[in-house]
Amino acid sequence: MLRTIREQAAACLGRAVAALRSRVAIVLLAAAFSALVFMLSSRVDPSAQEHTLRLRAGWTVSGYVQSDRGDAVAGARVCAVAAVGDATQQPTCTTSEASGAYALDLTDYKPITIAASAAGYALAHAHAGQAISARDASRADADIVLRGEGAKIDGRVVDALSRPVGDARVRVFHAVGALQSAVETRSDAQGKFELWAAPGGVTVSIEAPGHVSLRRWVVAPSRRVAWQLTPASSISGSVVDPTSGAPVVGVEVRASLDGRRVESAAAVSGKDGLFTIAGLEAGQYWVTAEHERFAAQAAVAVKLATAESQTALTIPLQSAVTVLGKVVSSQSDTCVGGRVRLLPSNISQPIASSPVAQVELDGSLRLRGLTPGHYRVIVFCTDQVLAEGPTELEIQEHDVQATWRVEPGPGLDITVLDAADQLVPNAPVVLRRSLFDQTEKHIVTPMAADETGHFITGTHLRPGKYCVRPNGGLQGDPVTVELHANAGVVQATLRLRGSAYIDVDLRDKRGEPVDGLRVTAQSTERSNDVVATLVGARAQGAGAYRIGPLEAGRYVLAAADGVNRSWSGATKKAPVELVDNASVRSKLVIARASRLSGQVVDAQGRPAANVWLNIKDEAAALDPRQVPRALRGAQRKLTDADGKFEIGGLSKRGRFVISVSDADRGEGAIHDVEPGTAVRLALAKPTPIASSAGDR
Repeated sequence: MLRTIREQAAACLGRAVAALRSRVAIVLLAAAFSALVFMLSSRVDPSAQEHTLRLRAGWTVSGYVQSDRGDAVAGARVCAVAAVGDATQQPTCTTSEASGAYALDLTDYKPITIAASAAGYALAHAHAGQAISARDASRADADIVLRGEGAKIDGRVVDALSRPVGDARVRVFHAVGALQSAVETRSDAQGKFELWAAPGGVTVSIEAPGHVSLRRWVVAPSRRVAWQLTPASSISGSVVDPTSGAPVVGVEVRASLDGRRVESAAAVSGKDGLFTIAGLEAGQYWVTAEHERFAAQAAVAVKLATAESQTALTIPLQSAVTVLGKVVSSQSDTCVGGRVRLLPSNISQPIASSPVAQVELDGSLRLRGLTPGHYRVIVFCTDQVLAEGPTELEIQEHDVQATWRVEPGPGLDITVLDAADQLVPNAPVVLRRSLFDQTEKHIVTPMAADETGHFITGTHLRPGKYCVRPNGGLQGDPVTVELHANAGVVQATLRLRGSAYIDVDLRDKRGEPVDGLRVTAQSTERSNDVVATLVGARAQGAGAYRIGPLEAGRYVLAAADGVNRSWSGATKKAPVELVDNASVRSKLVIARASRLSGQVVDAQGRPAANVWLNIKDEAAALDPRQVPRALRGAQRKLTDADGKFEIGGLSKRGRFVISVSDADRGEGAIHDVEPGTAVRLALAKPTPIASSAGDR
């Protein structure tokens, strides 16, 4: 046994020496020597010795950041993040030195991706975005080459009272196939931040202690956007053994908003079985628990108000087992980023409580917290479908091993063209699926073409009839394709009506670009007294929006933010004239520098602190059609300790309604409020709703 331990330590030492030569340095040298001496001089169980070596060792990835001209890039932000897994995982980051050198000290042995970002450059990756693991000491280097034409993403992080939030973690995520990468920076004392990415769509997330994290899809460049964080709630408690009542360590406790696992947060029970799940927004949560040998007896419902802490929640456990799974494929990527979910045949709990496991890079997975019963298996891979393996599992009192084989399935490659046979990048479409084995069911999914004008699905579709039609107000005849099991990637063309475009430049009164608004065009012509459909713009970043393709004619432009009434500017009096095969540039200027202030008091006239109030223009509230669904929510503000509030970003021509609806404090509203005025909103106790026998 000791001979085996010596060989493992020697191999570890050899990998470290090789890694030092290649600049992917694994800091196992000192750990290997100390562990070897320790193991040879003690009588500890060898398996425990191996575990000690694994925990004590860390690894370092190092390299250089340089430009595509070969110059060293100093001050670049370099981050490593788990290649596969939860996007909420925090990356490990550093800043490149004057020579461009960087080093990342890592303690987690999961495979990672490494990305770098610097002012003026697009985000770039080490090893072309491929995963790097502690075993990759043979790789030549982890150098990163940054290329120009980067797009700036800057903004300001504020809290619910519009105060700056400093030291917030701001991340830009980028997908590399099925893998993820990210770079991170911190907001300064004024809440300001700056990151650089490649032009186009990226995901930005912002986290700060005591606040609910934000996650949005933005189009880079994106300038001077205010990111408002709301106060967070939390759930804390303990998990206990089903028989002895003793606390259990290492149980993952997950809170899912409205039972949706995609909107969930988790914590692992520590000493004395205690856990705390922080950063939760207000709402109804289902709390579940899973472990290799335990599971929650039932999902626990918890309702959270804003900034509320639910404590002393006890989750009783029951015995459970684990499915040790493996997904194999003939492809080089074995279901990378995929998932396997088990659905109980008798579903009495929210979908979030059904076990799901991420497929690791080697195809392995662990489905924990399974109780006896019959389960249906769902295997999802980005570009492959299930070819062989159990679709149902019978779980009893012992762990289960299962293997699933996947292979490429059918897919779609739809070319989106306008009437002049020109590609339409980022065109919004809708995919409607009718499955052969479930002809009565239809699945409708909003999608979009990519930057090249192609709408490409992964090769993970099931056989059936698929219909692709335009979305976002664009017009064109839908295209229908039947996919069979061995069809491969089927190509088709979606042809849109019109070949004219409007390029809109959206600015504020100071001439600064305005992002994040909904810009639309509407034909002035009526057909049988039916108002023409609104055609939405596609954001280009830095205040630029493109609408089209459109048919020749006259159009009125409008911009909406969901709070103020729409801005149409001069185009309402002088519509934009369009002809075929041409683009017209138009400028819209919006003014929203006015403010409102006031105080909210309860039914007894006392200041109502920490209550949410909504504000919306009366015209926008009466005509929701002018505002898309994504923007229809009124602006929300939180009152301070004295019940006071101040709201900015309002149009001086607007007339607003301010309302409060709080289950505990009361409700009330003030209408026709002009900007610049101070108001006092007195709440009345909410009227109880009497229930009838039919409601019970």
